[in-house]
Formats: sequence, structure tokens, C-alpha cells
Amino acid sequence: MEALFILAVNKKPYSSEKIKEFVKSIDEDNSSYNYYFGTHKYGHHWGVKANIQTFIKEKILDESFLLSALGSPVEIKDSLFDGKPAKCFVYLIEGVRIYFVEGFAVGMDELK
Repeated sequence: MEALFILAVNKKPYSSEKIKEFVKSIDEDNSSYNYYFGTHKYGHHWGVKANIQTFIKEKILDESFLLSALGSPVEIKDSLFDGKPAKCFVYLIEGVRIYFVEGFAVGMDELK
């Protein structure tokens, strides 16, 4: 498994080389990564919508990762997306609906 991103709470900018050093040091220490997007242990939702949009664009967000990262949605319903049958996962706290076709996210929209 590779780290998807590293959250630095000290607000310092880090180069990609420095981030690679972090990841390598974690591997050498036999530590585990903390994977998430969405709510972290302090209850913030930093970057969740941007991350979902990026993952959809890159066609890498599958249902199992979404469920492990955000937990169960408040609702899963049959829907349409771009005229195709889709499963719609509704997350009220994050304010998003995410549409899946054949197990992969194909789109999202924001809830008000």
C-alpha cells in the first residue's frame, strides 16, 4: 500500500522529495499508515470534496474504499448518472452524493 497523501498539521510546505523521505522512514520503522479522507479524529472534513473529485477523475475510487474511509452512508439508492443506471451513496455530514457504476465512482454532486 502507498500513502495517498500526508497531512501536515504544522502548515509547513513540504517538497515531494521530503514527503518521499517521510514515507520511506515509516516503511523502515515498520509503522503503519493512517488512511482516510473525510473526517479525521478531530472531526474536521479537510479536503474531502476535492479528494473525491480527484479520485473520480482518475477513476480510482471504488465502493469498498469509500465505505472504509467514510463509513456507511445515510442512504444508498438506485439512481441515474449521465443516463446510466447508478448506485447513489448519500453522505449528509460531508454534504455529497457519490454515484457508482460497476463498483467505481463516476460522479458526485454537493448537497446544500
